[in-house]
Amino acid sequence: MDKAERTKQYIIETAASIFNKNGYDGTSFSDIVKGTGLSKGAIYGHFENKDELAFAALEHNLKLASKIIFSNVKDRKSSSEKLIGFAQSYSLFFEIINNAGGCPVINAAVDYDEGISLFRKSIVKFVTMWQNSITKIIDEGIKKGELRLCDELTAFSSIFISLVEGAIMLSKVMNDRKYIDDASKYLVSMIEKMKA
Repeated sequence: MDKAERTKQYIIETAASIFNKNGYDGTSFSDIVKGTGLSKGAIYGHFENKDELAFAALEHNLKLASKIIFSNVKDRKSSSEKLIGFAQSYSLFFEIINNAGGCPVINAAVDYDEGISLFRKSIVKFVTMWQNSITKIIDEGIKKGELRLCDELTAFSSIFISLVEGAIMLSKVMNDRKYIDDASKYLVSMIEKMKA
């Protein structure tokens, strides 16, 4: 990475944290200037406007969230263990997520209005990837005889995501991690019931 690329990456990483904590409307260019310690001109040298920087920051936050969550899944062997890894990730890494301002998926989904369709597309793409990952694990588990076909599997990926996102939001708002811990335990109990 040359100096210009390193500077651009530094701006994205710094702005990603600021946008995730303050929201799009709550973040001014002055906040970015103050956070990075760079001049407005230096930032505009890499990004045409606030939207372009906010989009790069969102993409960075989503990649970071994905890396954190999947780190607890990748080395697990059976389908049920992978699903349990997913379920436990949010409780396990809650402090990291909370200190970063909360989950970038729900923050961005609530924050970016319909006027910025690029952000919505990015969030939809991420949630779809998340659902597909869970569905793929379930399908493989059924084929291998590790999971049994049952009513709980039909909407499991959307219930999983809804429960996790809601629990993260409640834990953040109530300043009490019990909501995400309870959601994680509940998901694990659901997964245990689906084992063949």
